[in-house]
Amino acid sequence: MSLIIKAKNVIDDWEDFLREYLKDKRGVKEEETLNSIVSQLQSNLKERKRFVFCAYLEGTACGFITGTPLGEVLEVISLYVSPKSYQHNAASELIKSLTILAFYMDFNYIRLQVKLPFNKEPTFEENLEKIGFKIISRNEMFLEIDDVLDYSFTLPEGYASVPFAIERLDEIMQVIVATNPPSHPDYIIYPEFRKVETLKQFLGKATDDFSAITPLLNPQIVFDSKIVGTSLVYTFPNKSAYIGDMSVHPNHQRKGLGRVLLKNIILECSRKGVTKIGLAVTTSNVGAYKLYQSEGFKVT
Repeated sequence: MSLIIKAKNVIDDWEDFLREYLKDKRGVKEEETLNSIVSQLQSNLKERKRFVFCAYLEGTACGFITGTPLGEVLEVISLYVSPKSYQHNAASELIKSLTILAFYMDFNYIRLQVKLPFNKEPTFEENLEKIGFKIISRNEMFLEIDDVLDYSFTLPEGYASVPFAIERLDEIMQVIVATNPPSHPDYIIYPEFRKVETLKQFLGKATDDFSAITPLLNPQIVFDSKIVGTSLVYTFPNKSAYIGDMSVHPNHQRKGLGRVLLKNIILECSRKGVTKIGLAVTTSNVGAYKLYQSEGFKVT
């Protein structure tokens, strides 16, 4: 019994397997919602906004991978394989197929985010390293806001906090780019953060062209009328928020501004009724990890 990998541009003989994934792993139960997701994926395949490979054993689907273009990056959106495919290295074979497609189509990077795949063979990471993938560990951390605790802060002399303003977007982007030199732990993960234009496109997609940004929940730090500290925080209907980025310009680091930004975010979120804040931190970014931990964030 051999594993067969096929490129797919239609949802046909793997639809039942896709629906199983959506129900069991994504928690989608309503038939109407399932139909809508499947229909949208089919539309994205037709418009080449998604690329899919499926794995088969004896003619039956046992795994699939989907990727989407993000500038020079092909981002893996989902990767799911059944346990019976482990001995055939289905997860890493699917990654390999999508990688070949990515570089054939002139993408410069392929990225697989944390918590993927749900199932994988025991040698998954080892197999990826053999074909050139860099494995980077990141932790998801969360803070339950406690109304009793004091989240007040004091800015160093000469510094001030102002709300996010779309008119200063380029200035904000420049600060983020400046804080991501080749030596930064996240440099290899997010090539979009290396240039203002690619960063703006990347973050714009996540925030509906920044219209989803709530100014007060995204404090910026200014010095001599120039932005030197930035934050990008996304909020959700369930009274939770997520810190997408928090940066302090290299010329203004080691002054406690990172802690000030974090406390400022927590304070403003608390005032808006947010009860839980999440973020992700690369485990090798020891300074950031210790900062979040000291303010009450815990690894999930």
